[in-house]
Amino acid sequence: KKLVLNQEPSLYYCLIFLLLLCAGPKEYAELWNCLAQWRAMFDRYDRDRSGKMNALELRDAFYHLGYMLPTSVLQLIILSQFDDATGNTVDLCFDRFLECGMIVKSLTEKFKEKDPGYTGYATLSYDTFMSMVIPFIASYD
Repeated sequence: KKLVLNQEPSLYYCLIFLLLLCAGPKEYAELWNCLAQWRAMFDRYDRDRSGKMNALELRDAFYHLGYMLPTSVLQLIILSQFDDATGNTVDLCFDRFLECGMIVKSLTEKFKEKDPGYTGYATLSYDTFMSMVIPFIASYD
């Protein structure tokens, strides 16, 4: 099955593929399978088949993945997607969905390390918090 992008891939996405050049066949297959699973999730929740995800479709996809994100967090994700030409927010294409999904997944895993009882609460120092978050935002504009 072919993985199809709906627009030019972002720098982040290109870096993932560059890392593949250093990986062996097993790692390449694992990453390709992971991307195919994310693509299947995107296609499943892109209910209008527009090739983009609106806020409701994004909420449902994250919920299916086990992430019950508060409305305020979903709004931040959507608001972070601006069309520079119009200044309006835009729906997420697959590339942006993948980026957002990987960030939510990774930050959730980092948070769970600090919340071993899975209570939804953790006490973090400022340094710990910044060490958890900065790697995910430092590579963006």
